[in-house]
Amino acid sequence: MASERGDRRVRGAARNKKQKTRKSERKFKMAKKDETALVVPEDTQFQIMKMGESDIKAMLHENLAGGDSISVQDLPRVKVPSGGGTVWSVPSVEGDKNMEHLEGVIIFTKNTRTYWEQSFDDTGGGIPPDCYSLDGVTGIGIMADLTPGALCADCEMYKFKEDGSGRPCKEGRLIFMVTQEEILPIVIKAPVMSLGNAKKYLLGLTSRVQKVHSVYTKLSLVADKNKKGMKYSKIIFEKIGDVEQPQLTQAYAETLRPFIDQQAAKIVAEYTPED
Repeated sequence: MASERGDRRVRGAARNKKQKTRKSERKFKMAKKDETALVVPEDTQFQIMKMGESDIKAMLHENLAGGDSISVQDLPRVKVPSGGGTVWSVPSVEGDKNMEHLEGVIIFTKNTRTYWEQSFDDTGGGIPPDCYSLDGVTGIGIMADLTPGALCADCEMYKFKEDGSGRPCKEGRLIFMVTQEEILPIVIKAPVMSLGNAKKYLLGLTSRVQKVHSVYTKLSLVADKNKKGMKYSKIIFEKIGDVEQPQLTQAYAETLRPFIDQQAAKIVAEYTPED
């Protein structure tokens, strides 16, 4: 009997040791996982994260409706610099700020197309496009009127020029991003040379089953050259963390998007041939 009790004690001690080892391994694996996880520091809490879902919807409905409401033209506009510049110029109440990168939550994006009959050299800029698209699929304007179904893909201006200098109708993407200090988004005009990076980033999030407004994104600029040796600036997209409460940014996006869709034409109308 004493021998059996001793054996049981030995077996019990072995089991306990094995369980402790397993727990230790699990903790080690979790620690390793945490070391590589992308997290947003506590001191970078976004203003939008301090509001409740109902507060966000109520604020947007109240501020974006009525005779004295804000319009989409009131949203700060950020352009990609020309000539290979790598610093953003961001409008603020303190004046324009130079920033190496933009960090925030992309609420949504819109594909656009714009076409001018006359070049910037002929007009000096400052005129709205003669034809444009708010989704990259259906056109509005003189060329759309000449194209069956107004489909961009069937338009003559969608085709590349014979000299290989690109399409007369320019592609673009509007990016609506909420930054840390603000409640309303800034509007970033991404030119055609940045569209490949934007698409790659959005497809990468889709592959991971993540919506663009459920992650924190950093936008940086790099200089590159075209075939003619001319410098231009290109946007680099990078995920820097997961939104702690994605239901808040989703509520924000769902409430704001109808308003943006209604007025997107006013933003595109402000494009100039050199954009």
